[in-house]
Amino acid sequence: MNNSSVSYLRKPLALLGVGLSLFAAQAAFAQTTDEAAKKDEAVKLDKFVVTGSYIPVAADAVAQPVSVINSDEIARTGITTNALEVLKKAVPQFQGNGNIGSNNANISSGATGGGSQASLRNLTTLTLINGRRAAVSPISGTGGNQFVDLNIIPLSAIDSIEVLLDGASATYGSDATSGVINIKSKRDYKGAALSGYYEFSDQPGKWATFGGNFVTGTGNGTTNITVAGGWSHQDPMYQFERGFSNPQYGTPTWGGTINFGGNYFRLNPAYSAPPVGAVKPTITFIGSSSSPVSLASIPTAPDGKPYFGVVGSNAVYWGVAGTGGAGVKGFGAGELAFASSPEAEQVAFNLSNYVTILQQRESLGAMVTFDHKVNDNVEFFGDLLTSQVKTKSQINAQPIGTDSSFNVTGAYPYSPFANTVRVRNRFTTNPRVYIYDTDFVRLVAGFRGEINDRLSFETAINLNTSDLAYRNPGVIDAAGLQIASGIRDSSAGAINMFEANISPATVAAANFIGTGYNDFNSGLRSWDGRLVYKAFQLDSGDVTVVLGSEIRRDTLKGTADLNSVPDAYGNIGWTGATSVNPFTASRDVKAGFIEAAIPLAAPQQNMKWAHVFDLDVAARYEQYSDTEDPLVPKVTFRWLPVNDEFAVRGTWGKSFNAPTLYQLVGPSDVGFTPEVILLPYGAADNPDNYVGGQAQIRGGNNPALKPARSDAYTFGIVWSPKAVKGLSTEFTYWNVKEHDIVGVISSQSILQDLEDNGPSSPYLAENASATNSVGNFINPITGRSTYDARVNGFRADGDPITAPGQIAGQIDSIYLERPLVNIASQSASGLDLTVKYKWELPSLGLIDLSANVAYWLKYEFSGEQLAGRATVTGGTIPRYTAYVQGSWKRGNWDVTTSMRYIPKVNAPDEFSSGKTAAEQYASFDLGVGYKFTNTSLKMLNGMRVSLVVKNVGNEMPPQLPDTFSNDSVDTGAYDPIGRTFLISAEYKF
Repeated sequence: MNNSSVSYLRKPLALLGVGLSLFAAQAAFAQTTDEAAKKDEAVKLDKFVVTGSYIPVAADAVAQPVSVINSDEIARTGITTNALEVLKKAVPQFQGNGNIGSNNANISSGATGGGSQASLRNLTTLTLINGRRAAVSPISGTGGNQFVDLNIIPLSAIDSIEVLLDGASATYGSDATSGVINIKSKRDYKGAALSGYYEFSDQPGKWATFGGNFVTGTGNGTTNITVAGGWSHQDPMYQFERGFSNPQYGTPTWGGTINFGGNYFRLNPAYSAPPVGAVKPTITFIGSSSSPVSLASIPTAPDGKPYFGVVGSNAVYWGVAGTGGAGVKGFGAGELAFASSPEAEQVAFNLSNYVTILQQRESLGAMVTFDHKVNDNVEFFGDLLTSQVKTKSQINAQPIGTDSSFNVTGAYPYSPFANTVRVRNRFTTNPRVYIYDTDFVRLVAGFRGEINDRLSFETAINLNTSDLAYRNPGVIDAAGLQIASGIRDSSAGAINMFEANISPATVAAANFIGTGYNDFNSGLRSWDGRLVYKAFQLDSGDVTVVLGSEIRRDTLKGTADLNSVPDAYGNIGWTGATSVNPFTASRDVKAGFIEAAIPLAAPQQNMKWAHVFDLDVAARYEQYSDTEDPLVPKVTFRWLPVNDEFAVRGTWGKSFNAPTLYQLVGPSDVGFTPEVILLPYGAADNPDNYVGGQAQIRGGNNPALKPARSDAYTFGIVWSPKAVKGLSTEFTYWNVKEHDIVGVISSQSILQDLEDNGPSSPYLAENASATNSVGNFINPITGRSTYDARVNGFRADGDPITAPGQIAGQIDSIYLERPLVNIASQSASGLDLTVKYKWELPSLGLIDLSANVAYWLKYEFSGEQLAGRATVTGGTIPRYTAYVQGSWKRGNWDVTTSMRYIPKVNAPDEFSSGKTAAEQYASFDLGVGYKFTNTSLKMLNGMRVSLVVKNVGNEMPPQLPDTFSNDSVDTGAYDPIGRTFLISAEYKF
């Protein structure tokens, strides 16, 4: 169970969002007579420029589903770090493992390189800054994810975040499958403000984050300049500091462990290293080392103690009682790794002591926005963003002894035994550290204005560069360790591999632990221009047409130290490092787009059941230098049947995601397949007949990849009743279907087919053709087949497969060629509900309430159901998620409260934990603020101070250790920190 002091309140408070509309209705009748006299006034939504269209419209004329979070609402979330955390909290449509930031702090950190990635509905999402693209994170140069890092934008520089909850490739091009995030910066600011904050946890480890921000601006009506920026620090958080991730088990390899085949023994903690006698005993087993009954005999060590005994004995090495209780045998590998017996639990290695749950992060950034009137019709505008973000995370030191190179014989001086034994170790005080240092610079400059009263224009250049320096302390020079330990030539080296806790000084002096480094750069240069023309006038209004064009160049490159560059078979000099091939690539994109807004009905026409009917059509064509050239359309409508209170709106469109540069022309990845289990050719389908192993594999880039394609539509209503002033409600159904997603066919499927069909398998190069059943054809660019398999080498270096049944018996000798292909598909649909209510009375102050609910009807990825489930494939996708927020302001005081609710989520990937679901989760925040005005201490006037208690009930994430094996919980969906206290102050002058 997931207990907290507020658990009994979860269900009733989860209904609060529904209750907002009822409260609003009741409150409306409690308003004063003066307000009642204004009941005929129509409620107008806040005005903003709509993301998703190049044609300006009023806020109450929005035809597309757009969620807007202004700077006040950002502040009320209590988030001080970055835009991703704001979106995950305030916009429940950001769910799933495509939304990862500071929580990506251990084994998979290379996917984001310390960055923060946002994915609306867990699908590909385009991120814009002030309506234009930004360079993607350079981590994509290693085969990592492709995304715009939201860490690069200081929160203090953000005026609003607009989220278009609909596909938009017809407007913006690639990547807008599920929608668009448009971050708008502060501009036209007058005055100055300084602020600072300190947030800390009262839980073990005392995690904290703190920082300072500024914003200043000036203008004279002709020229306006706004500058905003800030600095922030976030502490790391370690697994041992939270009960849900401590202890963590999962390895049989650390100092003091040896194994004879499947028999694993632990060194008694009373010994630093085993004593070695002049005559070394030979260790044998009754049964076999892979399936032992017990040791055949237990030799005596030079100090007179037995070499082997059960846990807690005075023996040199500890094991468990032999089969039937007689004698001694070793632990099983899994038993010792996962502490699955009482004896193993006493000696197992706790991985949580050195592994981070949250990154350490330092960020420094500033943004300048400016505009200058050249004349009455033309304005020069632009923005400059610069930021530096440094993150640090870590995992345990590299395990040593996982391969046969650490099988030692009696000739090794430190071994106490005559026969071969595998010695294992881990230099725990040298954890593997992942340091990512990102420097980002972006300049946009252009002109906009009016040519005449019917024709306007905008054009700009957009220059971006992002540098990522990756440093990886704690990696091991494999050859250096072999020499330092003496294992290479069976000599007495400086490092005794049988010693349980080798001193840091000894390790440092041996000089085999180093730092891997990679440097990457991502660039974007573009020009865009558009004309907005009121082409002609209908009785219902102007038909407005936009014509535009864009030219863009994307670049990506990476370099690495020599020990990180793999050879032809994927081997690198470092043990525990990431292999990186030097890589340079670029692409050119040319685009043309058109959009037309057509008013078909307007109030002045007095048409029955057509108070307003607007139609918007758009299309975009993009020409790529390295893949197909998509043409995508979109149609949008907005219908107000009677008056301004009730609107029906809908959209339909196509979108696309172009394959990344790395996917198209990046270096090939070489390594091993996951463990495969094959049924030998001709064998009966019996579990005892299956054979396991790992084949060599080379894959990755494929110049023949084409864009993934998608279709999306939405249908919704907007209701802003005059009778309940201040109330607005939006309800939207959405549906997305995407196909030709880049992925791979499982190596399990390919190898089984090769075993069954031999030379007739469609995965062999000699069977490649345009009609091949699995898409194995001769690539006209490379001249090679898509797939191939050989024995003892890749392609021409290997021997052909000549008959069925040649795979299962020699899996380790099979060399498989498997590139990326357009293979996967996904479909998703759901409902979004937003309710907002504002009520102001002089006697009570301003009350601002809102509820945002996201509900999944369906989410399926390549046949796997993900909606309402927590899975390895998609992360946590709750059937629904709610965020409810309320604030009250009166005079100098303000109070805020919010709740984030996630219901019980099924967990089909839990096999060993005994769990079937993640329990429901509710997190509550409560804050109070005060603004000083007209105080006797004049220096305080203009200052606002606040205290926010976040996660008041100290709710911790529900554990699903099989599904989320790194931390035992989904740190992306749930708050791993627990209760925190946020103290902040802002001074305006």
